Amino acid sequence: MPQAVSPQSEFLHTVILRPTQPCRIMDAPFLTIDSAIATQTGLQSHPSLQPRYQVRYLDRSNQLAVDATSSQVRDALLKITYIPIDKKQVPVQAYEAIRRGQTRGFIKNAGGMDSAQLLQHLHCRKCTILQARPLGTSGSALITFEGTSLPFRVGLGSFTVRVYPFHRQTHVCDTCHCIGHRSTQCPNSDKARCATCGAPKHDTDQCSSAQPKCRNCGGTHLATARSCPKRREIQRMMAQRDRGAPQRRPPPGGFPKEQPPPPPPPPPPPPPPPPPSVPPTPTLTLPAMPPVALTIPIAHRQLLRPRRTPARFSPLNPMCRPSAPLSPTRSSLHRNRLAHPLQKP
Repeated sequence: MPQAVSPQSEFLHTVILRPTQPCRIMDAPFLTIDSAIATQTGLQSHPSLQPRYQVRYLDRSNQLAVDATSSQVRDALLKITYIPIDKKQVPVQAYEAIRRGQTRGFIKNAGGMDSAQLLQHLHCRKCTILQARPLGTSGSALITFEGTSLPFRVGLGSFTVRVYPFHRQTHVCDTCHCIGHRSTQCPNSDKARCATCGAPKHDTDQCSSAQPKCRNCGGTHLATARSCPKRREIQRMMAQRDRGAPQRRPPPGGFPKEQPPPPPPPPPPPPPPPPPSVPPTPTLTLPAMPPVALTIPIAHRQLLRPRRTPARFSPLNPMCRPSAPLSPTRSSLHRNRLAHPLQKP
């Protein structure tokens, strides 16, 4: 079933009013429906300041979405049983749309009980059951649980029944073959079309066309086929809208099991100041000096020459050889000098 689009931030709950018989909500003036809602709920229909609820029309599913500001207003809206259309009271089924932090599952063979009877007989020790309602005339019941985990079983009186995951699907009307609603709430019940060729002039039993034709995409298949490209496209858009719906503003106590938004990142640090400018160091340029010739007198040249000392004979220095053989006297003196270097001869 299509759900309501994202309401404004001050509206915390959304109640869906789904007709249970074929009708067209657009045939009734909106102010007439507004007066009927105010009469059944006891709420002011058009307050001047701070409205407690607002009503929106969902054209694809032929339903009404009523956004409420508090749980008290939501409980009053769930008691609505009819809306006036064409001077008739059309019965409606009121239920709250699912929101973040909740999950849904369905059970089979629940009987023809209404929402109050289902809530009275259902019980679960692991999860909190928020609401329950029958799914058409199939005998199944749709249950909304608190939290994001789905229990495997729930209690129905003295029985324990299996809980199956519930996935939203795009419905195709069996009367007008439009996508988005069932035949029980078809707004075009007076414009029935053939299920084979899609023509509005004859019934399906009287169709002479051998090849089917889809009314929605024009393909060679029935309008109710799950492989219809138009139906798959709408299904993909619905799933994307459910994943990307903005989160509603939490009440003062906050939604259970919901984390607050992360704080904004700190601002980036300011850039460092530029380094101070240093003036360039002045360079000192000396003028080139002419070469000066150095003239040394001849008398001083002898003093600048290195003094040459004659090489003495030493037995330890084989490079030094005497020019003449030494006499025995000089040899003995030389040996004594080597033996006693500090003793004078």
